[in-house]
Amino acid sequence: MDTLREAAIGARAALAGDLDDISGSGAADGMGRARAALESTDDAKLQALAEQIGEALTVVVDAGRELGDYLDDLPADASALDTKLARQAQLRTLTRKYAADIDGCCGGHRTPVTAGAARRVRKRTCRAGKSCG
Repeated sequence: MDTLREAAIGARAALAGDLDDISGSGAADGMGRARAALESTDDAKLQALAEQIGEALTVVVDAGRELGDYLDDLPADASALDTKLARQAQLRTLTRKYAADIDGCCGGHRTPVTAGAARRVRKRTCRAGKSCG
């Protein structure tokens, strides 16, 4: 669990900068400065590049936010994380064996889940490269 936490913290710091660092050393800060510099010109090509950087900046900021959410969701207890990961592996095995998704696997007879839990499952499925329809 420590390696997962360290990886997420390192990635978040690279994207958004350290929480204690006010120098703006993260990728998002650098991209914001680059976009502002290009937007300050009258050149159409540079303006178009500024727009592209703005779009990429949105992705970087979103990824930084998701890493923060991931860190917030990490249990402090390593055994709790192991339990969650084992449960996810069991669910993946069941869905591969019996159906394309959890609804097909359980035949609609399952405990209702909160919207937040369903959203997290969809997000993890999308990250795993599965269809996100």
